[in-house]
Amino acid sequence: MNGKPKAGPWKRKLTARLLCDRYNVCSRTIDRWVQSGLLPKPMTVNRRRYWDEMEVEQRDQERMAAANSAA
Repeated sequence: MNGKPKAGPWKRKLTARLLCDRYNVCSRTIDRWVQSGLLPKPMTVNRRRYWDEMEVEQRDQERMAAANSAA
């Protein structure tokens, strides 16, 4: 074996801290975006929130497409 992880059905999960860094906002803003539907609802594991990276990417693309069509 070459030591590399195999590609599989696992999806990368993003923590609230990673989302804060990604958008350069505080965690309260992430909470507000979830409430308003700008971000998908997170899954909770041991009282920690995780977002599926693919879902977050899809929401970003939808918002960008909407902004481009409105301009």
